[in-house]
Amino acid sequence: MRLKLFVTVTVLVTSSIAALAQVDEPDNPAPPTIEDAQKLVQTISGDKAKLKAYCELGTLYEEVERAVEKNDMMIACRRQENSRS
Repeated sequence: MRLKLFVTVTVLVTSSIAALAQVDEPDNPAPPTIEDAQKLVQTISGDKAKLKAYCELGTLYEEVERAVEKNDMMIACRRQENSRS
């Protein structure tokens, strides 16, 4: 009787732990479609403030990329700090 109880409890606990230990893989979002890209372009180009911010972000990215290529991390960090303010 005790052996059956012990086996039952062990199986239940083990299966519960195994179920909790499984890691769910994160959902991979679908890649953007052409329609998504067109909608984004229309949204950005329709608002002058958004268009200006998008262009400034592109320029900033290029500057940081050049600084990293030159291994000049001081410039890269300084530019990132200035963009946050």
